[in-house]
Amino acid sequence: MKKTVIFIVLLIICALATQFSVWWFFQKNSKSVLLNLQSDEYINVLDKNFSSDFFKFDSFIDIELKNNNLKEIFNANEFIKIRLNLSGKQDVFSAFSTGYITVLNSPYIDFVRSIFGDEKFINLNTYFKFNGDSVVDTYILPAKFKYNDLSIDISSAKLSAIISKDMIKDVNATLDYAKFSIDDMQANITNLSYIIKPKIPINIMNIDKTALTDANTTTKISKIDIVSNFVNLYFDDISSFWQVSSQDDTAWFVNDLNIKNIDILGVKFKNFNFLSNAQNIDKISYQNIIYGLKKSSYYDINNEILHIMRKNPRFNIEKFSFENTNGDKFTLDCSFWIDSSSNIANFDEIEERIKFAGNLELTNSISSFLPLFPFLAMYEDKLVEAGILIKTPNSYKAKFKISDDNKDIIFNDVNILSNFL
Repeated sequence: MKKTVIFIVLLIICALATQFSVWWFFQKNSKSVLLNLQSDEYINVLDKNFSSDFFKFDSFIDIELKNNNLKEIFNANEFIKIRLNLSGKQDVFSAFSTGYITVLNSPYIDFVRSIFGDEKFINLNTYFKFNGDSVVDTYILPAKFKYNDLSIDISSAKLSAIISKDMIKDVNATLDYAKFSIDDMQANITNLSYIIKPKIPINIMNIDKTALTDANTTTKISKIDIVSNFVNLYFDDISSFWQVSSQDDTAWFVNDLNIKNIDILGVKFKNFNFLSNAQNIDKISYQNIIYGLKKSSYYDINNEILHIMRKNPRFNIEKFSFENTNGDKFTLDCSFWIDSSSNIANFDEIEERIKFAGNLELTNSISSFLPLFPFLAMYEDKLVEAGILIKTPNSYKAKFKISDDNKDIIFNDVNILSNFL
């Protein structure tokens, strides 16, 4: 009996200790978020409240976003004010919260109501894992917007993030559909998913500086269709992988875009692939361009772009390929760089110094590959005769590069395009 009583007492002590740890975790994280908000030069904390006991908590933070661009767009007398409200419960076995984000002042609140039907346009659900991570599910209400001939209809969206203290470890966003129309043109996007997996967790308050550095991003879309009186475009099963890496003061990018089926005005293609990369990009200038999007006045990025160009970047299309319905295939690879880039003074000089070289290959004839343009058949033999294309038993090939004076394109090392034209 005595041992049983001791065991029960020990259980109670463990439960109280665990409960205290959960309560302390809420207190610590709420203070951390508040300190981060207060340290941001573009956010003004107007009011705050956090009350908590061992079993529940209620909190809100009112902030003012000091964004002049938004203020000018709405012709407002003051910056937009937003409230983040969270309430929930915590016990030994679970800890979760619900909340919402709402706009507090006019004219912004009127605009939000007209689009989402409610000023509380974002709802939040949060729960905590035993390892200390929190999972934040953000739900954005369906949106409808109409202005003159422009109409936008977007389904509810969900954004889930795994957060450790004030660091984002993973982000996943989904959208069922988005519909756009202007005049006689309509565009529909179906089943969009967007995933960010940073190699190193991203600080929430510095997301504009670090979100696109050292991260893998995957985008998937089931279908895009664009229809008008003049153009009909359909894209099925789209996926894009974007990788950003950096070391010291240099960054590089890799993009892999794949589309299973494409229909352009009734001409169908399949297995579209665009694999590209950018190398030797100045990391600081790149981050400054991203950071400029957050500043409250329009940011002059010209100097940063020029600085990137002076560091001798290289842009490569490793593979650009697609097939027609008969299995005929077009393949291209190409590289771009800037000659003597270190002393570029202005943007006009970039055009004068840009260099490129690459290869292309087509299986079967040009005319059979592009039935939309049958008149190309009349030039096919002339391109071969001029040495622009080299005919092999199974394909047409060409190697090309820009001339040293940047005034012409040279094919297969000796044949100049202007001579053919």
